[in-house]
Amino acid sequence: MSYTKVLVIGLIAMTILFTATVLCMMYNGMEEPATLIRCWFSGFVSELLACAGIKVSKVCKQYKRPDDDDEEPVG
Repeated sequence: MSYTKVLVIGLIAMTILFTATVLCMMYNGMEEPATLIRCWFSGFVSELLACAGIKVSKVCKQYKRPDDDDEEPVG
C-alpha cells in the first residue's frame, strides 16, 4: 500500500473520530469549538490537496514526452 493511501485513510479516520468526539462533547452541554473545527478541517483539506498535487506531478512526469522541453510558450 502506498504512502498516500495510508495517509488518506489515516486522515479520514482521524476526522471521523474528531467529528464524533465534538458531537459527543456538544451533546453533553459543551459549546461548539468553532475555531478548532475550522482549523482541523482546513488542515485536513490542505493535506489532501498536497497529496493530490504530488500525485498529479508524478503522473505528469511519467507521461511527459521528451520533446516537450523544446516548445516555446505561446502568447
